[in-house]
Amino acid sequence: MASAESQDSSGSASSVQHHMKAVLVAVLADGAVSESEKRLVRRVQQRLGIADHQLAGLVKEVGQGGELSLPTDQKDRRAALELMVATAAIDGQVGEQERDLLERVALRMEITGRQWQELYDQAVAKAQKIRAAAEAGGAGGEQPSDADQQQEARAEALLDEF
Repeated sequence: MASAESQDSSGSASSVQHHMKAVLVAVLADGAVSESEKRLVRRVQQRLGIADHQLAGLVKEVGQGGELSLPTDQKDRRAALELMVATAAIDGQVGEQERDLLERVALRMEITGRQWQELYDQAVAKAQKIRAAAEAGGAGGEQPSDADQQQEARAEALLDEF
């Protein structure tokens, strides 16, 4: 597996860690991490090529209230924030704690007002579309294994969007 020291598709190793931390912040925002969120984190980890020890360090840093370092490039900032919003919305709702956190991050990224609302709405719409497609693909007597498959499909589709 490649490490996070390697470059991602945007060409920056730090961009890889920014995106992973963004996902972790969104997953940890409500104080509970479900099995489906753990699977999503693992998928993002694999997709970004982050080694287990690096992920453990990032989880520890974020879990201890570590500051979310912001990408310097505005395009990377928008992508990280959009990924955070979509991650928070992939389970069908964005809780109040999650929304508050996302708004604070957007403010720090200087993405405010209409620009923030448009980004938020687009990311939530992507998450809803992915969720609907995964649920439609799993129709027909849903069992726990079907729910797991739907979550896996949502995670894959979400990652493909970014």
